Amino acid sequence: MSQRSTQQPSHHPVPRLQASREQMFKQPNSPLRSQIRLGLAAIAALLPLAIAPAPSPAAEQLTLSYDSIALDVSVADVEALADQNSPVPRSFEPYIPFISPQQLESIQQGLGYRLSPDSVMLSQFLNSPVGERLLHRLGNLVKVDESQRVALLREAFITAAQADTGLTVMNLLRAYPEETLNLDLKLALTLVEENSRIYGQRSAVVKALWDAARTEGYSHDPLPGGLERQQPGPISWQKEEIQFQNPGRDQPSQADLYLPQQLKGDTLAAPASEAIASSLGPTTKQRTDVIVISHGLASDRNTFAYLAEHLASHGFGVIVLEHIETSSERFDRFLRGEEGPPAANELIDRPRDITTVLDYLTQQAQGNPALQQLNLNAVGLLGQSLGGYTVLASAGATINRPLLTQQCDQSLSELPSLNASLLVQCRGPELPPETDFKVQDSRVKAAFAINPLTSAIFGPSGLKKIQVPTLIVASINDFFAPALPEQIEPFSWLETDSKYLLVSSPATHFSFLGSEKKDSVLPLPPGLIGPEPKQTFNLMEGLSLAFFQRHLQGKVEAESYLSQDYVHQIDSGAFEFGLFRELPNSFSQAVKAVEK
Repeated sequence: MSQRSTQQPSHHPVPRLQASREQMFKQPNSPLRSQIRLGLAAIAALLPLAIAPAPSPAAEQLTLSYDSIALDVSVADVEALADQNSPVPRSFEPYIPFISPQQLESIQQGLGYRLSPDSVMLSQFLNSPVGERLLHRLGNLVKVDESQRVALLREAFITAAQADTGLTVMNLLRAYPEETLNLDLKLALTLVEENSRIYGQRSAVVKALWDAARTEGYSHDPLPGGLERQQPGPISWQKEEIQFQNPGRDQPSQADLYLPQQLKGDTLAAPASEAIASSLGPTTKQRTDVIVISHGLASDRNTFAYLAEHLASHGFGVIVLEHIETSSERFDRFLRGEEGPPAANELIDRPRDITTVLDYLTQQAQGNPALQQLNLNAVGLLGQSLGGYTVLASAGATINRPLLTQQCDQSLSELPSLNASLLVQCRGPELPPETDFKVQDSRVKAAFAINPLTSAIFGPSGLKKIQVPTLIVASINDFFAPALPEQIEPFSWLETDSKYLLVSSPATHFSFLGSEKKDSVLPLPPGLIGPEPKQTFNLMEGLSLAFFQRHLQGKVEAESYLSQDYVHQIDSGAFEFGLFRELPNSFSQAVKAVEK
């Protein structure tokens, strides 16, 4: 690490408020009076962002600056405020009339929140392009010299993470080298407003969607088609690994190929290897429809094995990709410092993995009768998170580079966004101008996208290019790809004739993931993971099967399962689901009411 200058960053003097806090709050036109309720509720969450490291003494006070006004709050009182069993410190008493008991509790919980990240892994992340972009955004809240913000923030987070008590607000404050810490309250309030738009509307949005969902379905009549879609199918299958070479990658990629084998005594399809194929005897000329699955960041081929097995048991050939630059193994090496971060070109290479594996199997089928059973000219796609972006791009959504550049530049300079997915989407402008953004594959006939990233990288003009049937899944408690800006609003941009939106509460970004691995590459607190994900598996298995049977195989009877009635007949434990073909009028009204 290079040496840092010992010169202290310059600060513009901020006039001190001479009038008492009580007098200021009584001013009817004070900008703080109208916004203080939201601002104070967010202070606990924002404090960790406003730090600069050094081995010198901890800060003794915070200065909350709003234009020419500055308010001082004792750091000792902040620490005392975190104790929910102690009285509210006297310095905070003037603020109490402006916050509710629930907001005060939220502040106290935020002050007590604790993470225990590995300091080496945290260092690797914060030195990556994504981590540096995050630090740039957070640095806008701190009134310190711009040239030093990233280095100061990075060092402070790493130092705080090494504390025995973990990464906490107070440990971050203790890393601050000066007596006073200056936080831009005006920008913080702007961030709070975005937080209200993304997350504060959730209760109103959920109520509007659920009210609309409850007006449909509930007939509980037997659905057509015999076997319930969430039940395993009657067809045996076999899995084997294949390798293919994406021209944009330096090394071969892997995928698991699930091949159905028997149906009514005849071979439906045979495994790719000649040894296994010959052991099964002759094959029929019946075609096997194919689905390609794309995992998210820091996941792998195991993440959606449960869906691959279910779809294969119902006669689909399933290709489960492993995107090597964003797989769990690769991400683990990056966090340990053994590899660099994923390149921005991954936004192009991921959808091209889909095209490449289809090309590879088409070529291999010329000399392998077992693969000739696969219908590779009309395929379905399923993906989650970054994989959700991947399948939408392959299905025809176009990358909107001007919008992406505009939104990312604005987010970086004006608003340190709470939409974490922008950290990934905003890698797009790093791609060279000559980059070929055309990644659509005409063989894709249906797309199932779970928690996809869409708002900046596609926008309305990009998503409306999709012409194939599309189903989008949104999780109300998703803090990585927030439901409202990334799935619910973008759903209305789709112009395809067949589109569906599945909304779940209290689902998170991780509520539909399954894996054979016991430990995640990214250890997360239980609150971010949510209820046990296995409770969602039956619904995801049944709904994905019905979707592909209807829109890939043309089975009209499967349409009955793409309904609110079917969704409500599945026992999903702690989860509640709503399935929509269009956003209800009550949804738009609820959003407008909250925005007022």
